[in-house]
Amino acid sequence: MALAGKYRASASTPMGLKVFFLEFIESGEYWKGTIELDGSTSDLWNLSVSGDTFTAASNVPTPMGNIDISFNCSVSGDTLTGTANTSFMPLQISGERI
Repeated sequence: MALAGKYRASASTPMGLKVFFLEFIESGEYWKGTIELDGSTSDLWNLSVSGDTFTAASNVPTPMGNIDISFNCSVSGDTLTGTANTSFMPLQISGERI
């Protein structure tokens, strides 16, 4: 899967559109990644890649406190789509490789 790279992604939330960045690095047979949101960068945990899909989790700081997020997404070419599940609600996300 050609997941490696940095993506500019967004999600519509009850507080408006949130833009964030996801970055994925392949290290041998393992993957590592980060999410950057509102100027803070957090690691992605349990990052699993299978075919054109990936799952991952993180805990990101927000003005309302830290929020757990789990991702279930796919990549086609340079386009990323999927769901970011939070403790509040599932959010549809989309993004492009930059």
